[in-house]
Amino acid sequence: MVTVVNIVGAGKLNTEIDLTTLTDTIDAHTARYDPDTHPGLYLNFTPDSPTITLYRTGSYHITGATTTDELHDTHTKLLDTLTDLGLPLDRHACLDAFSIRNIVCTAEYNTSLNLNALAIALGLEHTEYEPEQFPGLIYRLNDPPAVFLLFASGKLVITGINSLDTAQTAYENLSDQLDTYVNTP
Repeated sequence: MVTVVNIVGAGKLNTEIDLTTLTDTIDAHTARYDPDTHPGLYLNFTPDSPTITLYRTGSYHITGATTTDELHDTHTKLLDTLTDLGLPLDRHACLDAFSIRNIVCTAEYNTSLNLNALAIALGLEHTEYEPEQFPGLIYRLNDPPAVFLLFASGKLVITGINSLDTAQTAYENLSDQLDTYVNTP
């Protein structure tokens, strides 16, 4: 079973933002801005809500949502908040410019994996495995396009996708391939 752990969305407001003024206007517990360490303003509506990173150019991304509804609700709240603060926004254009950019999921293959053997079996042109650098095997699946991190424990991370259906299909395709290699004597 595939479990969503992070959905990332991004968009543009089509207007420049004075981040210092915005930070002073928004509740200090909600917005954090330190241009000496990062050019973006971080915004959380509640301590456990997704994080919005807003840039002077008006571009932004939202990270930390675990459902598409939560992502879109956070996006709507951002637009409502900025509109309430008097920023001139074309809501229709902002909604059209917003999209899901990446979904990160986890899954369990339910058996341990020999990553050295899998690196060869899955094809060296599609895999990266340097256990001295990183304990997981990186596998790039072509159909559908997705990136997997496979660990010897059988735990998997799926990324590089933009829909939950794609995540499930990618997992099923990889599982079929793993079944072939794991069950071959």
